[in-house]
Amino acid sequence: MRLASAFLVFFLLAQPAAAETSWVNLKDATGTTHKALLALPEGPGKHPGLIFHHDTNLRKQGYERGREHGFDLKVFATALAGAGFVTLAPLRRHGRFKPDAAYVTHRALTDGPPLEFRTAIKEGLESHNSAMGWLGTHANMDASRISVVGLGEGALIALWAAGDKRLAAALLISPTKLRKARHLSLKLASDKARIKHLALPVFLAMSTKGRRGAAKIARLGLLPALKARRLGKVWARLDYPGANTIFYQPRGVYWGDVVGFLKQHLGGG
Repeated sequence: MRLASAFLVFFLLAQPAAAETSWVNLKDATGTTHKALLALPEGPGKHPGLIFHHDTNLRKQGYERGREHGFDLKVFATALAGAGFVTLAPLRRHGRFKPDAAYVTHRALTDGPPLEFRTAIKEGLESHNSAMGWLGTHANMDASRISVVGLGEGALIALWAAGDKRLAAALLISPTKLRKARHLSLKLASDKARIKHLALPVFLAMSTKGRRGAAKIARLGLLPALKARRLGKVWARLDYPGANTIFYQPRGVYWGDVVGFLKQHLGGG
């Protein structure tokens, strides 16, 4: 279903408010510490919150190398905070990236044993739980208005995390199928019997020339399962023009839809 993007042009034209950023440490139930980027909106009062889970490339390469190659987590965090959301983006660092491999090639990013990818999703979910607890106690936060947002591998983490009843919404940007993750793959996360228990609004975004295997699962599995919940309007667009890389920057039509969805379901600060 095509979203009414023209209605959201306001969010594209509006100048984002300044955002304050810093690094914080999150400790999960296993005792592992996760570094996370925090971005705070400008202005007083209680703001809605977001947990942002990044893609595979940042996990494989690390924050600085990913930033050097065009994926800057701080750009996403400040864009979301500028729209009025307290944003917490945990870093995942698991697996090896071949230094001589071309950036964002499919082979370079999906290379690795199945255990690596299962561990990445599990650690992502641990960091998600830590982030939920941290946001729930933050002075600038309205703990009743928290959404999870994920990109690529992070969108798969967000889909698994969407069962968290503390969440008010979930936003999945170009989820990867991650077949190697086996029981934690996109196919199993999209199972109709599981999706029917998700009571929160979900937005699914994919591009026309992006991940073909994941797009097939989304079109034939995840989207029908979301519609079958009969919770009203299904927010989904699977035909954003271009390759998957259009999602690597918070701009353009898709970003207007992202902010519009979050504003509708979380409100403002």
